[in-house]
Amino acid sequence: MKKYIFLDIDNTLLDFNKCSKISIQEGFKKYGITYHEDVFDTFVKINDSLWEQIEEGKLTKTKLYEIRWNTIFRALKIDFEGHVFERYFVNSLNYIAKEVDGAYDLLQYLSNKYEVFLTSNAPYDQQWNRLKIADMLKYVKKIYASEKIGCAKPNKRFFNYCINDIGITDKSEIMIIGDSYSADVQGGINSQIETIWFDRNKKGINDSLATYKINSLYEIMNIL
Repeated sequence: MKKYIFLDIDNTLLDFNKCSKISIQEGFKKYGITYHEDVFDTFVKINDSLWEQIEEGKLTKTKLYEIRWNTIFRALKIDFEGHVFERYFVNSLNYIAKEVDGAYDLLQYLSNKYEVFLTSNAPYDQQWNRLKIADMLKYVKKIYASEKIGCAKPNKRFFNYCINDIGITDKSEIMIIGDSYSADVQGGINSQIETIWFDRNKKGINDSLATYKINSLYEIMNIL
């Protein structure tokens, strides 16, 4: 019987892509840079690749912040200082919170039946601020962020830290829910915990080892 839910934040509860697009568009306007749709597509491609390297232990978040926007601007042939835009971008995300469809309803539902804990590889303060804006914190017991734990999902040390901190003695009482197959599902596999993969982009990985796969958050209410 499940008692504890480990729930991802970005692109599971809060729509990181939508928030990022708003931030980028406002930033380009602020700095007088011409925006076009290739900008966001390039951002997603490079940002996703860098975060995958973090999940694989090949890159630190400090290094990501050093190279992300320089890499994006170079790919777009835009002459602007990446470190300047990086500072703006990270700060602006503190104040943008757009929920994924069904996220608020899901939190209300889950918090009435389980103890809900949030997990993230993103900065703790940034996530806390965004969840406060979205009025979601009241449904959550605690937020676990990789920067405070010292390792990132999918490393099993991340989830072991959460388990020990909460005082859970039976992993069968936990369900991990998230949109990232590499971070959330693989993290569950590494830690021998059941998972629900929110395949919101319908990537349809054929050899998915997630316990359940869904395309809408509302489907979770039929599972838990």
